[in-house]
Amino acid sequence: MHKAFLQNNDIKSSKSRLSHLLLHKLDLYLADVQLSLDSVLDKRLVRTFYDLIVASTQLYGLIA
Repeated sequence: MHKAFLQNNDIKSSKSRLSHLLLHKLDLYLADVQLSLDSVLDKRLVRTFYDLIVASTQLYGLIA
């Protein structure tokens, strides 16, 4: 029973690490776009765009 719990816990921690890695990669990918949009648009609108991209990747299961 403990082994099953530990394996399940390992899966959760690996998913968490993978999620953080994907969020970091997404942040790097969107950094140039974010800087370009910041110079043209209001920062709140750019942040909303960024949050929309993150939410859509979560919706499709790319980030847990």
